[in-house]
Amino acid sequence: VEGGYRLIQRIASHDSHCRIIVLTGHSEAAYGVRALSLGAAHFLAKPVDIPHITALIKDCLSQAKIRKTLQQLQ
Repeated sequence: VEGGYRLIQRIASHDSHCRIIVLTGHSEAAYGVRALSLGAAHFLAKPVDIPHITALIKDCLSQAKIRKTLQQLQ
């Protein structure tokens, strides 16, 4: 679990446009709260609904593109 938190921090600090989706077997709310506070955009417990995660991935890609474009315009 701690390794996953470190990975979220590293990714978030390396690329602020990256939208992180955490998929885990730990469904306790405390894990989700911590993951989100460290930079994850979404926290999903297994088993995951395929249409739901597909929509999240598409949304995250769209948000990342918009954020990058906005930063380039500023």
